[in-house]
Amino acid sequence: MPIELTTLSQSSLQDYNDCPRRFELRYLQHLAYPAIETEPALENEKHQREGEYFHRLVQQYFIGIPEGQLAKTANTDNLKRWWENFSNAKDLTGLKDLSGLRTEVTLSAPLGPFRLIAKYDLIATNGNKFYI
Repeated sequence: MPIELTTLSQSSLQDYNDCPRRFELRYLQHLAYPAIETEPALENEKHQREGEYFHRLVQQYFIGIPEGQLAKTANTDNLKRWWENFSNAKDLTGLKDLSGLRTEVTLSAPLGPFRLIAKYDLIATNGNKFYI
């Protein structure tokens, strides 16, 4: 019986690029690919969790939660540094005044027999200009 893959995302394409066997196991055979229990892999997973948490902080900022309140929840060195960098990027935080501000937007489109999915952290408009 042929295995069918219908959706491609940045994550699945990155898995294919990094390790075709992992891609096969995860997306074609729908099996859990066992994580390697070593320091670099564990550190990478921690970094990924911090990145996801940082994205939530930025999303919460753009829906109106006060910056100072959010800064208190940045509880690791990486999160503190990333939050400070974000807070100091006035050109980015100025986007809050644009219309059509949307965070964590997922869009999809057909691509031959597949569906291509993209997730955008932030989309804003200013007249005919779009910021991603």
